[in-house]
Amino acid sequence: MTSATKNAAIPAAQSKPSPPVGTPHPYRPREPETPPAAASKTAGTIASAQVNDEIRARLTKDYQIEVIVSPHAGDAWTRLARRVTGDARHWHELARINGANENLTSEARVRVPFDMLKLELQQEVVGKLLPKGSAAEADWKRMSGQR
Repeated sequence: MTSATKNAAIPAAQSKPSPPVGTPHPYRPREPETPPAAASKTAGTIASAQVNDEIRARLTKDYQIEVIVSPHAGDAWTRLARRVTGDARHWHELARINGANENLTSEARVRVPFDMLKLELQQEVVGKLLPKGSAAEADWKRMSGQR
């Protein structure tokens, strides 16, 4: 049998069309997709921490500390303001910052400026977000003028 006859006996390999662009390879795991909103929130984050049951904080790339508070069931703006700032009169400012009206719901996520937090909450946030001796702590102190 000649090589030409051998090749004639073997059917030609059928070429499969390429999968459409963006289709994952069947043997390669697909990369997890990050929703655009989540990507934009985390893209500028150096560190984040759950401070306690109601407070979450993050350190942004411009060394600002953002604080989000989850209200308790039945909270009013005045009660939340007194608990996190130490002064119930701050409720107007918190509502304005959050673009809210006089009604507060427990599903709301309330932004509270770091400098409005009570001193003990500021200390708790910094302690959880920037552990002692961490590079993030040193950078934040240097950039914010804290000692």
